[in-house]
Amino acid sequence: MQSYTPLEHRPGDTPQLYQTGTATPAVAPDGKVLRVTGPGRIVGLAPVPMEPGELYSFRAAWRRAAETPDPANDAISCGIDWLGSDKVRLSSTTIATDTTLTLASGRREIRASVAPPGAGPGEVIAPTGARYALPWVEVFGTGHQTDIEIASLERLPLASVPVARTFYVTMAGRDSNAGTSLTVPLATVAEGLARAAALSQPAVVIIQPGEYTVPPETVIPANCALYGYDLRVTKLRLPSGQEENNMFLLSNGCKARGFTFTGLRHEPYTLAGGPPKKGYAFAFKPGEVITRSPYIADCSQLHSFSQDQMVLPIDKPASNPLMPRGGGNLLADGSVLAPSSPLRSVVVDSFTAINPNGVGYAITRNAFVQLVSVFTNWSRVGLWAHDGGQVTVANSNNTFGDYAFAATGFRKTIQIAGVPDASVLRVSASAANTITSQTEAIVTALMTTRYPTLANWPTLSEPQKTLAERDTRTLLRSLVADLRTGQDRGAQYFAKGLFDWNGQHAFSIALVPLFLACWQELRLELESRITGSAERAMIAALIALISDVTANPDSYHSAFTSVIEATGQQFSYAGSGVNYNALPYSQRGTGQAPDPASAIYKSGGGRIFATFSTELGDTYLGEDLRVDFERSTIEGQAFNRGVQNIALPLIIGLGA
Repeated sequence: MQSYTPLEHRPGDTPQLYQTGTATPAVAPDGKVLRVTGPGRIVGLAPVPMEPGELYSFRAAWRRAAETPDPANDAISCGIDWLGSDKVRLSSTTIATDTTLTLASGRREIRASVAPPGAGPGEVIAPTGARYALPWVEVFGTGHQTDIEIASLERLPLASVPVARTFYVTMAGRDSNAGTSLTVPLATVAEGLARAAALSQPAVVIIQPGEYTVPPETVIPANCALYGYDLRVTKLRLPSGQEENNMFLLSNGCKARGFTFTGLRHEPYTLAGGPPKKGYAFAFKPGEVITRSPYIADCSQLHSFSQDQMVLPIDKPASNPLMPRGGGNLLADGSVLAPSSPLRSVVVDSFTAINPNGVGYAITRNAFVQLVSVFTNWSRVGLWAHDGGQVTVANSNNTFGDYAFAATGFRKTIQIAGVPDASVLRVSASAANTITSQTEAIVTALMTTRYPTLANWPTLSEPQKTLAERDTRTLLRSLVADLRTGQDRGAQYFAKGLFDWNGQHAFSIALVPLFLACWQELRLELESRITGSAERAMIAALIALISDVTANPDSYHSAFTSVIEATGQQFSYAGSGVNYNALPYSQRGTGQAPDPASAIYKSGGGRIFATFSTELGDTYLGEDLRVDFERSTIEGQAFNRGVQNIALPLIIGLGA
């Protein structure tokens, strides 16, 4: 067993390498085995050296061949005997004990990674002084027939060495495994992500080739990378009957790469009602605080429609009622994130959507998405900015489909010009240092002495009081930042954090009077510790600004329309339809190249700024200005007016 051969880990095939006791060789469904009918211990005879710098794999497998009258007394254990340098037994480690084995259990296997003394990573670490090891399996009870198939301890090849903060998933894995190498892989994507989340550290989950089912709304943990082997060979789908759900929820700083998604489906939706909310491969995790944008790369979505479904009649004005709905790549809805989240953004590179009658990308409610090299095919809407969503896209493509771009609606945002009298703003490092050094004392005084005297404070729940303390600390940090810089941006940022995506209070409006009173108490507490009149005036002005915004948000509301900014976009029969009926005659279809303007939809103030080329070779700067390379002409109302504005005075001057 010191160097691997195909059969030496199987006691039934190589009984000469094991101490077998009363066990006898037998032929079973799993091959040659050692069959045990009573208490007995099977132990390897060839000690395996525990060498520094190496890692090892322990395996044991068994099956119940005949039932016992009393299964509770017929446990099976497996483990390792440790030997010293003189090969004398030092101690023993039990790795697993099986107390539920029956005929119905079938084959059971145990795996564990093993490391020499003081080494790692490994699920089992050899004790100090151990130089050799022997694998064993022990059977208890009588009246049964139990087949021992495997009892081995082997040195791992480099590819099987456990990797820190890395989990592997394969089609042949088990969720009971460690998952830390390809010799002990996990079976499901969800379990791999759960293991990564339990670390509370940056980690990677690597999915090997195969097809996997993922539960709806599976969270990709913060700062976790989820990697598929390659999008051509690693396919993910939702459980049957649950296709109208979002597959993954994005956390702060996570990344996903290398997958094909299939079988996703939107709920019914209309252009007037806004994008669907379900049926996407990715969406934000509700309540998340984003400080580092999630990143998606090298993925694709492939529909699961039949050939017959892909030639059903299409009706663009009526939203294609006879055509099934596809799914989408990404829903970025900024309203589901924590109000205090500083970012509401996602970065996407090379993500293709082949999603007939679906929405490729929906960016809504204060979300911001950056897209590079993304492709949509047969989409009802390729890129959709809604309710104040914003998207920038470069070097991408819309092929077929009804609308390449849609920008609909707007949102209200809080826009603050600053303190009315900017002359009160000044740099004061001493005041900032005072607040910083006395923060704990200030918070204690406010929470235990000042705030409790306010009306309605006693009605707050303990969680609400905890949030009040959190907000107090946040406000103090904002004031410190402004005092160090002589600005009011910290106060503005704090005030904006009190409102949701649409400029409405992120808390019960009934609490506004209490908030205002708390901030005045905070001002008074700071004045008791800061003596400079100029610093006091600046702090008073900053708190007054925050209070006024909170009490009178309508005075600070500003409309922010949905917007798409596209550079280097390619329209390939965009607007021609959502299935094979859109294929042009050159591809044995009946579709025709429409006016590119018909592939752009705007309503409710939505704006689209795009440069794009078409299948005819024309380049557009916006929807109107066209450069026709075949005829070497420039056309468009704006261009014509510009030429007239230049030419007309010249014509008049020449008397023509």
